[in-house]
Amino acid sequence: MKESLNKKDIIGGYLSRFMSLCSGIITLPLILRTLSEDEIAFNYILISLMSIVALFDLGFAPQFSRNFAFIFGGSQELVRIGLPLKSSNKINFQLLYQLIESAKLLYLGLSIAVAIILCTFGTLYVYDFTDKFTLINNAGYLWLLFSISVILDFYYRFYTPMLFGSGQIASANIIEILATSIKIVVLIVLLLIGFGLWGVVLSNFIRIIIVRILSYKIFYTRQMKASLNKFYGLRFSRIDILKILWPNAKRALVVSVATYVSTQLITILAGAYLSKSDVASYGLLVQLVGVITALSMSISNSMNPIYSILRVQNNRLKIMENFYFSLGTFLGIYFIGIIFLIYIVPSLLIIIKSNAVLPSMKIMFIYLIYKFLENQHCICSSYLTTKNKIIDFESATIVGVCNLIVQWGVISHIDCGLMGLVIIQAIIPLFYPNWKWPYEVCKEFGVKYRILIVNSCITCFSKMKRDIHF
Repeated sequence: MKESLNKKDIIGGYLSRFMSLCSGIITLPLILRTLSEDEIAFNYILISLMSIVALFDLGFAPQFSRNFAFIFGGSQELVRIGLPLKSSNKINFQLLYQLIESAKLLYLGLSIAVAIILCTFGTLYVYDFTDKFTLINNAGYLWLLFSISVILDFYYRFYTPMLFGSGQIASANIIEILATSIKIVVLIVLLLIGFGLWGVVLSNFIRIIIVRILSYKIFYTRQMKASLNKFYGLRFSRIDILKILWPNAKRALVVSVATYVSTQLITILAGAYLSKSDVASYGLLVQLVGVITALSMSISNSMNPIYSILRVQNNRLKIMENFYFSLGTFLGIYFIGIIFLIYIVPSLLIIIKSNAVLPSMKIMFIYLIYKFLENQHCICSSYLTTKNKIIDFESATIVGVCNLIVQWGVISHIDCGLMGLVIIQAIIPLFYPNWKWPYEVCKEFGVKYRILIVNSCITCFSKMKRDIHF
């Protein structure tokens, strides 16, 4: 099994993120130019609603990914919390079959729940935001197709944890590259011929279908099918399997909800209380910083299954090397992205005659610092959870509740615009998660924070130079 990311994983990971982000970077000028301000705002509302749907996963996705990695790393058992003690150099296909079947049952039930919520509360919200579906042409039909695509994507959500857990990181990246390339072409064509928001929704629907079909074909090879079919019809309690995963899943759910409240709910609140131009401006900033974040955290996100495998093998030195490399790539790419966003993007928006503009430089600066600290502590807390124990749910709950109460109070009673909301987001996490989880990683590695940063930069540069021949 993998002990680190190879060239194909690294290059494929960045190409995957690049292509995924290109659907925003390449098409963003067209979207900003061809869509009205109201349509741009509605598009950002749809993006935020998609992040709400992700919460219905109930925290199971990372648990499935981690336990798939444990099984492919030789684990012979599933444990509620902590690392499995029984291991072997062979894959336990019966245990793998049980975990896959349990995932299918879970996501079937959850996708039905998602469908009910979207058709009721989601429809009511969109109905109100679009002024009874009159503010934007065909808003009701757009919402219907968007809902169908989200439900289908959610039902087959467990394929990604299976691919990453089995070590097929490069294959998962290739699937994303192909699907996103097709999405970009379709979106550009549809925007140019005047489809507007229909182009955005249709192209996303097509990407979802392609990703899920190819994921199935890549994972279920002839050999994999033969190994799993031996246990077809095996009687076991899927609920018991899910009960094993639930203790960590419910903690991960709390963290996901709290993170959403702290980072994404503001767009929904802004849509209810602020002007459409403010929503579009803030949504543009969030999207562009999201591009930087996705690129900078690509290696870190791909590394978690490998951490899980290495923990089963008790390979501490390789764990530290991989962590230093992932943190180093984040630092380098994030700060390059900041420079590009501050000094290049505003001029580009003028050139393309964008109908939405970025917020003031002060708002951007505060938001960028806030996202850096958040991303850094997320990398650290995500690494710590590979011990099969969710450690940050208490602090995430407190931060999320505080953000919700304060943000709602400010946006509904005080006219402070986006500046007040961004400042609130930035200040509250400083009291605990921003420093706590980097500190815990430093304590585990036995180093000070500055040594952690220095080692990360050195390891990143050395590895990139050696493996990719920079």
